[in-house]
Amino acid sequence: DALHWTNHGKQGKALCLVKRLPRPVEPPPAEIAAVIQRAPEQSYDIRPMRPEEASQVARIFWLAYGYSYKNENFYRPEGLLHLVGSGRLISFVAVTRQGEVAAHAGLLLPEPAPMAEMAVLVVSPAHRGRRLMEALTEALIAEAGKMGLLALSFNPVTSHAVSQRQTFALGAKPCGLELAACPPRRFKAMGLGETSPQRESLLHCVSYLVDPPPAHLHIPDRHRDIVTRIYANLGRTLLPGPAAPAVLPGSYAVAFDRDLQKGSIRVVQAEADQWPELHRAAVDLTESAGAEVVELDLPLAQPDTPILSERAEAAGFFFAGAWPHATEDGDVLRLTRLVSPIDIGQLRFEGDFAQALARYVDEQRPRASR
Repeated sequence: DALHWTNHGKQGKALCLVKRLPRPVEPPPAEIAAVIQRAPEQSYDIRPMRPEEASQVARIFWLAYGYSYKNENFYRPEGLLHLVGSGRLISFVAVTRQGEVAAHAGLLLPEPAPMAEMAVLVVSPAHRGRRLMEALTEALIAEAGKMGLLALSFNPVTSHAVSQRQTFALGAKPCGLELAACPPRRFKAMGLGETSPQRESLLHCVSYLVDPPPAHLHIPDRHRDIVTRIYANLGRTLLPGPAAPAVLPGSYAVAFDRDLQKGSIRVVQAEADQWPELHRAAVDLTESAGAEVVELDLPLAQPDTPILSERAEAAGFFFAGAWPHATEDGDVLRLTRLVSPIDIGQLRFEGDFAQALARYVDEQRPRASR
């Protein structure tokens, strides 16, 4: 019924479309009790998703998570199909004999690492308790083996321990803690509307599909003990990294996710003299972009990483773990800088090693904040 075009200068331009409704819109009740009828017991077909099923998958994400899931592509069938068509997502579904999609799981394939992330897992509330997630996970692990992948990563939430137990049952081992990774999640169809206001944190885990290769690392002396324990738990042999100093100029990439309010700095070529640039990028991400958390990834295969780590920790970053096979030349040391406060006491961890890793990360935070 009307159209307005507004120029906001440096902030961009806005196009406003106005539609006048024929009758007043009544606001929905503050709380709507979702009534989910259980589907009858039946068999399911586990297979790759077909294009015409993308709309059903998007609906399941809304039923399970509301609009709190971290990746908006899974609420839009075209977004999901773009990820599949571009080769960034291997998408599997559990389907009833009547053609209803009951669950979805996928492998995210970030380049250039020879591994994938087990993610985008969701089960329709009407079909829960049928071990569909386990069946989908087994199918995707088999698919990853056919693709010749080295390993799979998992990122279970820390607001409860159930997903961690499922992850560990698949042979995955914890190696990092991604604090304040995304806004608080509300699982719409699970009756968990009352969630903690603090941001959700994830436990980064890795499961190898083949014998793990040795790791050639330059480990900061301060964190040598915990990193050694992480790699021993992964079953990987630790070897000294190459001794040659950096010959290429330092380089890095900066990204900001507006939906997650999270910034990331990935050092590609580590050089000790590049710290002022990295620090400026971190400040811009928090003060200008409004990031509530900034993650700094340093390549463990490069000799200048321990120097950059020490300087970053003196500027408010703290140890968060090791991320295997995250770059072209191998593993990264993950450091985190928080703006949004986190109470680790509210997080839940399954198993002795996950708890020990969380304690270590928590112990590093006060030193980094001084």
